[in-house]
Amino acid sequence: MIVDDPDDGGSDSTSNRLLALIGSGIISGDLAPGEKLTEVGLAKRYGVSRAPLREALLRLEERQLIERMPFSGTRVAAPSLRMLGELYEVRAVLEGLAARRAAAAATPAQIEELHAAVEEGARSARDAKPTSPQTGSPTPHRFHNKIAEIGGSLELARLLGREIWRFSIQIHRKWNRSPERLQASIREHEHILAAIEAADEELAEMVMRRHIAAAYKGQQA
Repeated sequence: MIVDDPDDGGSDSTSNRLLALIGSGIISGDLAPGEKLTEVGLAKRYGVSRAPLREALLRLEERQLIERMPFSGTRVAAPSLRMLGELYEVRAVLEGLAARRAAAAATPAQIEELHAAVEEGARSARDAKPTSPQTGSPTPHRFHNKIAEIGGSLELARLLGREIWRFSIQIHRKWNRSPERLQASIREHEHILAAIEAADEELAEMVMRRHIAAAYKGQQA
């Protein structure tokens, strides 16, 4: 619970905490897709006044985590399968650009960090237990995040860091990713790393875009 504190910077600080807390609840599934949200209910739940809550809700709407429906109020967003497909399509372009930039800029030390990230993902896949459709399966985010970081574009990192990516993928992971798909993903990471290590910008972009496309097909399998 958050309680408004007049000594901690006022409503902006409370709004920021609400943004993080409600956003985290949406992404984790504690606030379910399609769940109706009311200012009265949220204010009571988090022990806050309406002003910072309204600000947080406006920002969540901008981030596409909630939506206002005509005549029915506000609810947690429920992205469609079509939207998920479009997001993967856009993500393939962005991640491909990140891989191209990383291939042009990666230092030996950063290549070693990518090797470590690939091995970490491989361990996660090997250690993964069978999962139910609700719990999903391990996703080696570190490798992708590191590539974006190496690329050195703050705007690209900002776009790739949007919550809508995690949210949409998470709520549509109702099906399992098969062990075969997990292993294929690790091999694809190895191919991406090899292209970056060889400083082959065109190949790095191509194999990354193929990897994202394969990930989407794996979600649909």
